[in-house]
Amino acid sequence: MREKERQELKERIYELMNGLRDLEAYPTEESKFVENEFEEDKVCGKAYREVVEANMRLCERLNSEKGDSDIEIIIDNLMLIAHHLCMKMFDYGELFSNM
Repeated sequence: MREKERQELKERIYELMNGLRDLEAYPTEESKFVENEFEEDKVCGKAYREVVEANMRLCERLNSEKGDSDIEIIIDNLMLIAHHLCMKMFDYGELFSNM
């Protein structure tokens, strides 16, 4: 597999796991195997709901309807960290499966 195809596969799997793909408009073969981990009853779905609720409570305490830029920075960077770790985990899984 070419490097570009490999990177696209990694991103596609990440998008499927995070529920970021519209499978009706853009179906993929991998969706048969990769679950959306952000469905309401799954670990990530429950955790994300708690993050959203905590964010809303913080905004209420701060009297901010627009949200708080520091909270957004924290959430955005945690999502960036998770994305990076997922990409690395894919690479390590590939590496170890080929050993």
